[in-house]
Amino acid sequence: MALDYRIRYYFAVTPPEKFVAAQGAMLLAGQVASDPSELNPDWEADRRTWDEFAKGLEVTPMGVDPVGRRLPEAEESALCRACYVLACYETLFRAGIGPSWPIVSVGRGGSVRELLALASNAVVTDLVQLSWACYQTFGDLLGDKAVLNPTFGRVSQALGGADADLIVGDRLLDIKTSVNPSPTPTEPYQLLGYALADTDDSYGVRRAGFYYSRRPALVLWSLQELCDELAGKPTDIEAARRDFYTLVRRL
Repeated sequence: MALDYRIRYYFAVTPPEKFVAAQGAMLLAGQVASDPSELNPDWEADRRTWDEFAKGLEVTPMGVDPVGRRLPEAEESALCRACYVLACYETLFRAGIGPSWPIVSVGRGGSVRELLALASNAVVTDLVQLSWACYQTFGDLLGDKAVLNPTFGRVSQALGGADADLIVGDRLLDIKTSVNPSPTPTEPYQLLGYALADTDDSYGVRRAGFYYSRRPALVLWSLQELCDELAGKPTDIEAARRDFYTLVRRL
């Protein structure tokens, strides 16, 4: 998840409040609760930690311009450390709050320095190497138009807020940081599901694939090839999109 954030910064600087991490921060601060009586009375103080951290990510994250270029090691390390913190906050939103998690105690009233210290030197070194490998592998893609963390309207809502990693040009990309160099049996179906979720073809996806950050390798199929292969027969993608949406509505 931290690498996902770092890769997005190669394409654009996103306002911190647009990140899923921000939703995790608000959840931690106690502003999000099904019962208003459960709201944390100290939420303003708790939110201040996130606000101060997020301020350092605006315009020039951690004081550097990361878009489209390979950063020197010191700057890269600072940005990767911040991306790890974003991943910690996002995990709060996606997995729920684990009371023993370090981000919980630090995120409630701690300092930005304490937040950044959550990323060990070993983690930062790993992220730096993965980030630089991504820069080398993506090459000319860094100049293409990108949609970061795309969602798919009514289908995303029906699926509980499903979002993909990245769309670059006409390529839908899923970032994999596992040491496993090939997809699990279900991952190609997830990839195709994202493409079919774009029911009105608003993103113009024509290719889909995985970026394996630890190889590193970018593996792409045409959308037609992927759909045919998984169906085991020639398919009509537009019909598949309609069928997919009908199925999601039923479920």
